Amino acid sequence: SGLGAEGASLEARLRPVLRPADFEAKAVGALHRQGPARLEVFYVLEDADFVRYLPESALGPAGLTREAVDAAAWRNLEAHPAPVRPVVIDRGEVRLAESFSGLWAVAAGDGLDGARLLTASQRRLLAEQAGDEPLYGSLVRREMALVARVSDPSAWEVLADLEPTPEGIAGLYFLSDEGLTRDQAAGD
Repeated sequence: SGLGAEGASLEARLRPVLRPADFEAKAVGALHRQGPARLEVFYVLEDADFVRYLPESALGPAGLTREAVDAAAWRNLEAHPAPVRPVVIDRGEVRLAESFSGLWAVAAGDGLDGARLLTASQRRLLAEQAGDEPLYGSLVRREMALVARVSDPSAWEVLADLEPTPEGIAGLYFLSDEGLTRDQAAGD
């Protein structure tokens, strides 16, 4: 199962990832729970060579509970916020911006950035870059989460128009200290 004592500790390797509610059919047997805004929280183990979903069947033999896995995964992600970079959208492609654009990317490039939006450490970095005001988030790219200020309709409309990549999640989400909510006002 990859949960043996060899290598990095379980705590150091566990991370949460957000996926659409229908993702369970693609990750049969993977440990998951209901998350915010009709999303599911899945748990992944990061090894030096690859990332894999934690099988639910590994809990008992490893002496773990769902609660312990959840707590460890979020603690670990909280300790590793991603850089926040200004970006522009050019013909559907996300590119780094040379100046203020009204759009930012949370971009560690590891597929965990959507879940990072739910951590206090990531929200602090976002506030430093985007200001301490309400934000919309987009999860249409697996390798990054995109954000725009709610007060900037031209920016979040660009996000709303982006087509999701095969592993991306369509729609805009309102980001608050309570988490992500699906935003009906933004056209979702």
